[in-house]
Amino acid sequence: MLDGRTIRVNGTVADTVADSALVLASGDGASGDGADSVLVVHQPDVDPAEGSDIGVVGVVRPSFDLPAVETELGVDYDEDLFATFADEPYLLATTVEADNG
Repeated sequence: MLDGRTIRVNGTVADTVADSALVLASGDGASGDGADSVLVVHQPDVDPAEGSDIGVVGVVRPSFDLPAVETELGVDYDEDLFATFADEPYLLATTVEADNG
């Protein structure tokens, strides 16, 4: 179980959900709609473009809780945009950077 562990993952930004949230996808499709994608929430000081390859270091969290994430990051998300992520695992990023191979 990875809950609470710090990990590094590489992938492609499949979707930008908000200024400080994105869907990271791995694999050939990189569509962000399958088991090989994860919601990544991060500080709003980085803004990777959709389709870009990035590396993320962060803590695995077992269940996305919108109010708790908003409090932790000091952001205000649109509930409708995050409804599909409720109770899903996600990654709370400490570092988001370009993946230069």
